[in-house]
Amino acid sequence: MKKNLFLRTDTLPEEIPVLFSNKAVYLNFTKKRIDEISNIDNVLNFVTVPFFFYIPKSKDEKRKIGLLHPIAQIQAFNYILRYEQLVISFCKNSPYSVRSPIKRNIPKFKDVILKKKEIKKIEEEYNFTDKLSVTSDEDQILFYNYFSYNKHKKITGLYNSVKFNRDKYKYNYFLKLDIQRCFPSIYTHSLAWAIFGEKSLAKKYKDKKYKYTFPNASDSISQRINFNETHGLVVGPEFSRVIAELLLTRIDVNLYQFAKEQNLEHKKDYSLYRFIDDYFIFAKNKKDIELIEQFLKIELDKYNLALNIGKTTLQEKPFEIYDNSIISLKKILKEFEFDKMLASLKVGIDYTKYKGKLSQWDDLFYKMENLISNHNESKTRIINYFLKTIRSSIFFDGNPKHKYIIANILEIVSNIFTLEINSKSTSYLISIYIKLFKQMESQKKELELSIALIELKTHKDETDIIDLLLQKKKLESFEYLNEKMFQHLFSVLKNNMNSIDSMYDILIFMKLFEKKLSANFLCEILTMHKESYFVCCSIAYYILDEKLNSIDNKYITVVNKLSSIIDSNINNYSEKGATYRILEGEFFYFLNDFSKYPGFRNSQIAKYNKLLIREYKLTIKGTQEVQHAQLEMWESITRYSYYDWNTQTDTFIRKVVKKSSNMAKIDSTSEY
Repeated sequence: MKKNLFLRTDTLPEEIPVLFSNKAVYLNFTKKRIDEISNIDNVLNFVTVPFFFYIPKSKDEKRKIGLLHPIAQIQAFNYILRYEQLVISFCKNSPYSVRSPIKRNIPKFKDVILKKKEIKKIEEEYNFTDKLSVTSDEDQILFYNYFSYNKHKKITGLYNSVKFNRDKYKYNYFLKLDIQRCFPSIYTHSLAWAIFGEKSLAKKYKDKKYKYTFPNASDSISQRINFNETHGLVVGPEFSRVIAELLLTRIDVNLYQFAKEQNLEHKKDYSLYRFIDDYFIFAKNKKDIELIEQFLKIELDKYNLALNIGKTTLQEKPFEIYDNSIISLKKILKEFEFDKMLASLKVGIDYTKYKGKLSQWDDLFYKMENLISNHNESKTRIINYFLKTIRSSIFFDGNPKHKYIIANILEIVSNIFTLEINSKSTSYLISIYIKLFKQMESQKKELELSIALIELKTHKDETDIIDLLLQKKKLESFEYLNEKMFQHLFSVLKNNMNSIDSMYDILIFMKLFEKKLSANFLCEILTMHKESYFVCCSIAYYILDEKLNSIDNKYITVVNKLSSIIDSNINNYSEKGATYRILEGEFFYFLNDFSKYPGFRNSQIAKYNKLLIREYKLTIKGTQEVQHAQLEMWESITRYSYYDWNTQTDTFIRKVVKKSSNMAKIDSTSEY
């Protein structure tokens, strides 16, 4: 895998829109170029502010996610190029971590073949039979990270591992712990303490002449990409997880040494697994597990971290380790499938073609609502699992009798989605709709051809007339479902206006429908979310014409309102304190991307471009060599829009499907 793929896999949070891409960075900053500019002092010496946005964490809480400034992404890449081997070598010291980076991810031939088969399967499942519009390179970023990991990339891998399951029966006691607000609580200077091994040693080597040493560079990069903040890592990028692993490795080493001094042998007297900031501890004796917990509290406190006491429960064998809600959900889904099978036998229909009765589906959703109500703390996991299951199993065979069942399924699926709106559930929901949309699209083409051939006949017999009526009924069912799909998604948007900044990709998908959202409705969304870069971009894309090079005439009022909002967001931008506002992620993305928006007048585009150049030229200082290198860097990172205005909707839907298909393979358990 090419080294610059780090910029595509590890610097962006997964919660960003599907149409957001940092191609201006990864296309222009290869290892060779980074080496060239990093050898010139002060070229990369910028301090930037991430663009922060919020996603739901629980009913009453939101999690702050950081989208790094392009310059910060380059700085992170430069750090990895310099210290990759030291990061890997240091993380190997942990006796407990099951997700530490161990080497650069270079997929084996067999792995590549398997991924290609997986992608082909997805293409076939969703009837993506035309020429691929997503390249193999773009597919790679969905299925790989820059690093390979020690044992388990996702938590389910740990749960299903042989060793973990043996330990469940080997030991008498179990304790699960996690670090409270881990990433936001990490003190960046503690990274140097951790790598040096002692706080006093870290302070001794704090001078400028040691700034490029691995410990100090790790501290420095964590600050530099986050507005020189010493408290907290940027939540979102995989890069932050790698950095956090350095500190947590030191804590592991100290804990292991302490246990050894207490005559506790790992894998004999106790067994401990750490998955990012989650600890799973097994022990033969209660006092041993309590001893480990107590030391862990003390050790974490040295680094300004603390355990989440509210989630701590010591268990005696047999252990309740897994989320019971998912077990209950699987049972509900099995019962539903069994009921469908019995019903299909009664009416003499092949089970695989039987859609189920409306009453069966209604019963399923009733049980779902009860389950969510009884396991509110697991609501996100339940809904995502449910939507994923529906996405895998739903299909429309074209039978007009089944259209009401499908419409009912879509309505209630959409209603359940609204109980927990987030980027993952949004991708799952869109994938369900895409699957049906593509199935109908494929069948519709065949039907229209069949109808045309029959109608061309000068003499139609009775069979022809019956076939013609049947074919037209099928077409009517497609039209009916298309209308219902639009209505359900519109209802989701309208009834959850406050949450549109968590489901903006639905707007992009709705561009595929012949029926369009009204200008008034889009203006209403803009009014409510006028400061949201992602929402503004999504609506800006939606109102483009089919060729994506100008505004659809019915949306002149929308583009005028959008233009006014973008002007206000740029001219009245609330600065976060950076030396220059162009170094702040939110301002940069607004100005850069709308300076390339095909829906604005040329005069407005020219005005934004002029401002963009003026803003970044203010930052260029130093020797002629430094200024030249900095200017080239700015010209590179402002070459493209980061929100891709030119991506066709068919490419968008492929990306959504593949993203949702891969979500189960991406860890999502860490609270950061």
